[in-house]
Amino acid sequence: MEIFVKESKVSRIKMIEKPEATFYPIKELQPNELILKGFSWREDRRPLRKEDIFLN
Repeated sequence: MEIFVKESKVSRIKMIEKPEATFYPIKELQPNELILKGFSWREDRRPLRKEDIFLN
């Protein structure tokens, strides 16, 4: 899936292949369904400047 953003809003979504998923409006989800399972926020690895994403 490619998501295109224009002026801070989603302008277009392009499906590269047929997704094997079901999409629900955010308003219909339970609070525990809004958190990615297995996600770990790694504050120590976060880039602080745009140049940081090019470091090895």
